[in-house]
Amino acid sequence: NLGSLLREERQLEEAIVCHHRALRLRPDFPEAHSNLGNALRDYGRPEEAALCFETALRLRPAFPAALVNYGNVLRTLGRVDEALVCYRRAIAAEPMLAEAHNNLGTALKDLGQWAEAAAAYRAALTLDPQSALAHYNLANVLKELGEGPQAESLLLRALELDPALPEAHLNLGNLRKD
Repeated sequence: NLGSLLREERQLEEAIVCHHRALRLRPDFPEAHSNLGNALRDYGRPEEAALCFETALRLRPAFPAALVNYGNVLRTLGRVDEALVCYRRAIAAEPMLAEAHNNLGTALKDLGQWAEAAAAYRAALTLDPQSALAHYNLANVLKELGEGPQAESLLLRALELDPALPEAHLNLGNLRKD
């Protein structure tokens, strides 16, 4: 837990040390492997982070948070097809996990599967209607699908929820310019 708190405070080197200590005490603790993976990812070491998530998932195959975070690292590494598998496994393990649906949408968008991405973002919004990020992401996909007015209303809603979302301001301006 100390490592996770240090990570939240952006004290990543100290967080990594704490997670390693925890794993020396209990090497079969999937949460500690997953937490170490998060710290390593944030520290800019995605390959090492991927190994941590793989270990966590060997220990607990249906671990939704580890599946989502592993998917995120895989996307960072350009392994989008593998990330899709992780997000789908996370959703199968915990269907109400809005973050998994949102990230599935992003991976589908990365592959140019716009309609499928929109469906995933809509699922995320059904589960978490207050997610500024899901509103923003769905807006971007709808813009690509030629649904500008709906995209604009979603961007406005994203900005209501999070006025400090700079990409939403930029995309709203670009949408209105077009």
